[in-house]
Amino acid sequence: MHLYFLDENVKRLSGPHETYLSLSFREHFTRTGDFSLTLPMSDAPLLKDAAYLLLAGEDAPPTFEDGRRTLGRIERTVYDSEKMTVTVSGRLCESLLSERYIALGTHEEGPVKWVIERVLTQNGVSSIAGFGTRAIAHLGIEGVPHFLDETGNHIQIDEYPGGQVLEEWLRALLARYGASYRITYDENSEDAPLKLSVYQPKDRRASQSENSPVIFSSSQGTLGSVTLSYDTSLYKNYAFVAGRGEGAERVTLEVDLRDGDEERRELYLDARSLSVGDDDAPNETYLARLRKYAEKKLRDHRRIVQIKGTSAPLKSATVLPIAAAAPYAAPPLVFSLGDLCDIALDVPPMTVSERITAIELTARDGCVMRRALFGAEYPIPQERSAP
Repeated sequence: MHLYFLDENVKRLSGPHETYLSLSFREHFTRTGDFSLTLPMSDAPLLKDAAYLLLAGEDAPPTFEDGRRTLGRIERTVYDSEKMTVTVSGRLCESLLSERYIALGTHEEGPVKWVIERVLTQNGVSSIAGFGTRAIAHLGIEGVPHFLDETGNHIQIDEYPGGQVLEEWLRALLARYGASYRITYDENSEDAPLKLSVYQPKDRRASQSENSPVIFSSSQGTLGSVTLSYDTSLYKNYAFVAGRGEGAERVTLEVDLRDGDEERRELYLDARSLSVGDDDAPNETYLARLRKYAEKKLRDHRRIVQIKGTSAPLKSATVLPIAAAAPYAAPPLVFSLGDLCDIALDVPPMTVSERITAIELTARDGCVMRRALFGAEYPIPQERSAP
């Protein structure tokens, strides 16, 4: 893997360099990634006027479909005279939006794609780099995809008291649609070598058929370390449903969804407002509707599983998609940052849906390792698959 240093104008200062002591580089789906690089003190002159770090080569962070890479913004430099090292660290280029606030008095209304482009342009990010007095240097918009408006979504943004950080606003808005944004480096562009683009990851769960499925499995050697915990504070498995009527005449029903001798956890449901149709009698149709109502409410009170972990080390790849190094799986797993995948555990035996929230690269003593990270809270897909 090679290192390149770029100046504040996003022009190459030096490189390629292959000598470094340690490196960590992490790309995130829901927030800005970060990096840290430690060099021998003898290489400190390389950092003069350096503003960006670029990694290239077979083991570098994954290249996007268009052949571009992301850059690290050098924000901190630490010299250690005892260890004779110099360490630079910072965030990736997505952090450029954290330095702009939405202007007071901003009011936009319309399709999501249109509103995003307008707000970005007004607050420093334009299709023409350097447009406007608040422009973020060397940064342009590549365009917002139409998938945000496929369902006729319209939004409205009004003045936010005191201003809102542009990055926080954009990430919160895109999260509604399961999307995110990235800023990549295009060395062939003179005016705007940094390009902002919005993207939507793919659903790669086994339950869908549009994309090739991805299952990280301990039995297949594609799953690394995993921490699993359960939250049963809201869990219910037995419902009392009270329908129409008063007193002794009220229609009632009990719905039991316990597994074997599982401890009874009760839920009371007032279903008086449930329509009974033309027939006032508690007939089988009405009782079936009460049961269906209760089963739905019990599903809303399922156990919650929290899972955090990593994939097994990933194979090197110069372009997306990434291939997981699965010694027993063929063909290799193919996925990208943000994709929704399945995590299959042997103990306890269960499958949980998770999003690839980060892709991490670490290098030390000449050994480079990449892996995918996942971790969030999701309801267990099966009704009661936890022990």
